[in-house]
Amino acid sequence: MFKKLLPLTNVQWVEARRFARPNLQAKEERILPANAESLAPYLLTLQGSQKRVFNRIQNFITRIFPEFDTLNPELKETLVTLTLTLAGTDTKVPLEFCGSGVEQLLALITFLLTTPAGTTILLDEPHTYLHPSAEREFISLLMADQERNYIISTHSPVMMNSVPSDRIINIIAGEQGSFKASDPHSVGPILQSLGYKNSDFLLYDRLILGEGKSDAAVLPVLLKNSQKFTAAQIERTGFPTTEGADSSSSAKKQTIVLRYEKMLQELEMASIARLYLRDGDAAPDEQTLLMGTEQPGSGQAVPVKYLPCVEIENYLLVPDAIPQAIRTLKQFAGSPEPRSALRK
Repeated sequence: MFKKLLPLTNVQWVEARRFARPNLQAKEERILPANAESLAPYLLTLQGSQKRVFNRIQNFITRIFPEFDTLNPELKETLVTLTLTLAGTDTKVPLEFCGSGVEQLLALITFLLTTPAGTTILLDEPHTYLHPSAEREFISLLMADQERNYIISTHSPVMMNSVPSDRIINIIAGEQGSFKASDPHSVGPILQSLGYKNSDFLLYDRLILGEGKSDAAVLPVLLKNSQKFTAAQIERTGFPTTEGADSSSSAKKQTIVLRYEKMLQELEMASIARLYLRDGDAAPDEQTLLMGTEQPGSGQAVPVKYLPCVEIENYLLVPDAIPQAIRTLKQFAGSPEPRSALRK
């Protein structure tokens, strides 16, 4: 999608696949291509002509990857090699054997620190092959840069959750190659006021909105144990919560549901499959009120269902199902103490 923007002035596009070719012919390299294939001769040129910039690149890489302590672009006869020295040793490891994350981040940081001020840099999937901690460090560097503008295309929840909500635009494919984009200035305050992370809604095909954290922990267990849903379907299902609504009046509960509906509209996600799942202990008048809630603008009914049981956790209280449920909960939550996730 970024190629269409390249005719704009002062724009640098960085491809999603950035792989430095090893052992290239030696030549002075003043421009790093979008795929970073000539990274080795470019860094060698940089080391000789802009030592301060080269040192910044080296310092960033060795801080993120402390197993290395120096970056070595070197001329070997007619070829340029690129290695990193293992910390505390004389062992030089070719870049292609240092791990894809090292290679990707080295290319990215080189683009960032060598692009002129005033440039808009288009980064296509910069999270590729990066460890979450490296993603956060990279985003922190971008956020601190006051001289350039950045437009990032990403599906990474780590990157989305590392920036303010009003910096995120959700783009949805429409008909005949068209696209719809959310308004970040209206989405951000809603997400923040509801206590959500940016990725809680944007990465899923469907949503089941429970009342609290325990609901979000139990629901995946129940869905898996029902054997009616595949692991892939459950993975693509989000379980955000309307925590705090259960102690409010019926009218406030309805207001909270409407705020979620407004947020989905702002995110261009009004058509996503979703269900507001409530515990069965609500009074009849409250159930009637919430189940009669209409979507803002369209007037369509908001999908609200009440459980037959008082609490969703009660569905786990079947003796034969408890051991399996706990084992499954460990798998989903990654917690050594699954019982804590069952508390209301």
